[in-house]
Amino acid sequence: MLKKIIALIIALFIFFSVNSGWTKAESIYTDTFLNAIPLSFDSSDELSESYTSGVLNQQRDAKYYSINMQKNGELYFSMQQNPSVEIGVTLYDASGKEYETYYADKGVKIEELFGQGLVKGNYYIKVFVYEGTGTELPYQLHVMRFYGDDVEFETNNTIETATPIKIGQYYLGYTDQLDTSDLFRFKTNNIGLINIKGTAAVKSDLNYRLLDEKGHLIEAKVVKASDQYSFSSIFTKQLKPGTYYISVSGDSRVYSNEKYGFVTTFIESIKFEKESNNTLKQANSISANIQYHGLLTEKSDKDIFKFYASTTKYVSIYFNRLEKTAFKIHLINSKGRVVKTYTTKKGNESIVKLGEIRLAKGSYYLDVEYYEGESENVLYQFLLK
Repeated sequence: MLKKIIALIIALFIFFSVNSGWTKAESIYTDTFLNAIPLSFDSSDELSESYTSGVLNQQRDAKYYSINMQKNGELYFSMQQNPSVEIGVTLYDASGKEYETYYADKGVKIEELFGQGLVKGNYYIKVFVYEGTGTELPYQLHVMRFYGDDVEFETNNTIETATPIKIGQYYLGYTDQLDTSDLFRFKTNNIGLINIKGTAAVKSDLNYRLLDEKGHLIEAKVVKASDQYSFSSIFTKQLKPGTYYISVSGDSRVYSNEKYGFVTTFIESIKFEKESNNTLKQANSISANIQYHGLLTEKSDKDIFKFYASTTKYVSIYFNRLEKTAFKIHLINSKGRVVKTYTTKKGNESIVKLGEIRLAKGSYYLDVEYYEGESENVLYQFLLK
C-alpha cells in the first residue's frame, strides 16, 4: 500500500512538472532569445562598435539583441538617457544566465553603464523600462566590443572557474553587482616573491586578496576609492612553487560596476633583498649587471647593499623612477663615510641612470632610503654597471 502511495505522489509530481509553469529560467529565456535582433558592429577588428536605437511602447515592453563574441574579450555598454524613464540593460549568456543589470538615469546625457569580460560565444541583452511610465519611449544603445586575452572571463567567481593569467601581463576586470569576487589563477615553478600592483576604483573600495591552491587567505589589502588614477603596489609575498589565486572585489555596499587593472611580477629570491639589512654589518651582498629588487615597508625603513670594486674603475648606478615614490640613495665607502648621495625623481616606472662615479679598489655600500611620496609596501629595482 505504501509503495502505491509513493508511486502516485511521484506520478503527480511529474505530471505537474510537465504541464505547469515549472520550467527552468534558462528555457524561458532561450525561447525569448529566438526573436533577438543581432547587433551589427562596424568591423570584426580587435576593437569595434555598435550603435542601435529603438522605441519602447509601454512600461512592460522590452527589446532583445544578440551579440556574437568570436573571440575572448570584453563588452562595454553605454545608453542615451531618456528624460521620462529610467531604461535598464541586462546582459545574459546563451543559457539565460544573467550577468549584470544597470539602469540609465532620467536625463539627456549619454551614460556609461557597465563592462564585462567574456569568453567567446553568443550573448544577449535586454533593453527595458526600469522606472517610469509612458508610450513611444525612444532609446539609443552603444556597445563597444574588444577582443583580447588580457581581461577577466565571467563567470570567474570560484577557484574552479578562475581566469588563468600569465605573470608579467596586465589584466583588466570589472567588479560584480552581487557580493562575489573575480578570481584569477596563476602558477609559479620556483621559490620567489610575487608582487601585485593594481589600480584603485572611482566609487568603491577594492579588496585585493592572495589565496593558496585551496582558497585559503595568504594576504589581503583594501585599496581606497579615488577619483584620481592610481596604480601602485598592493602587496609582496614570498611563495613556494604551486598554484595561487588573486581575488578582486568591490565594496558590497556600493552599487557600481568598477573597472580595475593589475599586473603581477615574480622575483627570484636571490634577486630580492634579505631582511634585516638596515646596518652596514647586515648589508646584502650584490654584484654588477644583476637587477635587484627591494621593498620599502615604511618611511623609517632602509635597505643596505654591499658590493666590491676589484680595481679602480667607473661604476654606474641605475634606479627605477616610481610613479608615486622618490628615494634617496647614499653611496658609502668601507669606513662608513658617505661618498655621494643621489635622489630619484618620480616617474613612469622606468629604470634610469642616476650617475657614474670613479671608485678605488675596495668595498662599498648602497643605502636606500625613503625621500617623499608613498612609503608603505613600495617595490623598487636597481642595477650596478
